[in-house]
Amino acid sequence: MTADSSNLGTDGGAAVCARLRRLFEPAALGIVMIGVLDRRRAVALLVAETGVSPESLATTPREELIAKLVRGFAEDDRLALAVVSELDFGARTERSLVASLPAPEVAQAVAAREFLRLRRHGAKLVWALAQDERQAVVTLAGGVLRAYVDQFGRLERARDKVRQLGGEAELEEFDSVYRDAAERALELEEEFSVVEKERARLLAEIGKRELELRAESERRERLAAEIAGLKQAREPAVSPPAAKGASAEGGETLRRLQKSLAAATRECEALKAKAAGAAELAAENARLRATIESLRELRAKEKAVVRPLLHSETTVPAPLVAPPPGHKGKRGEGGDARLGVFLDVANLSGAARRLFGRAIDFGRLLDLARAGRQLSEARAYVIDKGGRGFDAFATSLRKSGFKVLAKKPKTFEDGTVKADWDVGLVVDVLGTVGKLDAVLLGSGDGDFVPLVNALKQQGVRVEIAAFAARAAAELMKSADRVLALDASVLED
Repeated sequence: MTADSSNLGTDGGAAVCARLRRLFEPAALGIVMIGVLDRRRAVALLVAETGVSPESLATTPREELIAKLVRGFAEDDRLALAVVSELDFGARTERSLVASLPAPEVAQAVAAREFLRLRRHGAKLVWALAQDERQAVVTLAGGVLRAYVDQFGRLERARDKVRQLGGEAELEEFDSVYRDAAERALELEEEFSVVEKERARLLAEIGKRELELRAESERRERLAAEIAGLKQAREPAVSPPAAKGASAEGGETLRRLQKSLAAATRECEALKAKAAGAAELAAENARLRATIESLRELRAKEKAVVRPLLHSETTVPAPLVAPPPGHKGKRGEGGDARLGVFLDVANLSGAARRLFGRAIDFGRLLDLARAGRQLSEARAYVIDKGGRGFDAFATSLRKSGFKVLAKKPKTFEDGTVKADWDVGLVVDVLGTVGKLDAVLLGSGDGDFVPLVNALKQQGVRVEIAAFAARAAAELMKSADRVLALDASVLED
């Protein structure tokens, strides 16, 4: 159970503020605020609670804004309560996750998410623990807070060393990919927690249904035995006048038992259908476990990159994914080059509609991208909004030679809708290092620049296919080759 500042009166709000002031030293609170609040929210808080004008804060560095909030938190209960509300909102996913776990399991969960202590997600996790009302969790929060503050200081010192060595750009690229992967890991961990609870509930339901099914089967056997006995009783064993009445009475009983048997059969079939549904959910649970394990492997690689930064005096960031043994970094230009094509379908289709008002012929696009090379992989990442139109579109992509990966839009608690494949596409492409000589990325999204640079560091040739008028300049500049799309790849 977690504390909620939005429902507290004056006395309750003062108590929450007093408890958090005891838990957080000013420097520690500042570090958590830096990790949770962006500049826009910090300015909005100061304007709303202190009466200063937005213009007077326009050039104030973010660190100074946070410092003002930290001082106000210590002196003004009203401002402190507003800060608590903003931090609660920023860490709402982590608070929900912590609240859903029994107190004894929270420490294990925190240990499993140790890699999230770095930067934004670490701050959110610390705040979620501090806002929990269970004493065991609050005690844990104190230890996690001290470890996080120490980790933050070590990371900042490492970043200073990297700046001195001229490797800041590479570190920023790694941070961008790392934060995306951490975001996806959090989502999957939360989904996995929900599935585990549902699985436990279904296992209990299955046990109950199995008992009911066994009882129904026994009842059916008894009914079948009674029906067989009645059929034998209907055989003429007395004189015709006496047998007529007995036959009528036996026939009525037989019909009643047959109806009971039919009803029992229907209920048994319904129970079997529910058991089959539970089995499907168990299979989905297993697939989710496999996905989480793959992300944990990626996490281990990421930690191997971060650890030298935290402990070494002279090192600079290592590449995001180490090249496999014997990899010579072919540049992917020859006819025997192994090519992988990865399309951000929503980005390309949106650009085509805005520029030409027409749809893309993805078969033509794939032929153009292949350019006589050996096609090892062709994936199309799409958003599934449902309906027969989507089914037909997905079928046409498969016929064109693509493996279709679909994701349904997801609506969050604050009403925002997220429907993109950025993180999934990045993880998939990084998983091909050593298997492909060239990667063609179909997208104009500038968020993929870190991915392009990471691939080039491993000797992979990177090509971008996009409509130039709707593509980020930094993405086009980062590629080894740009395939500028035009009306020739559109449907007739």
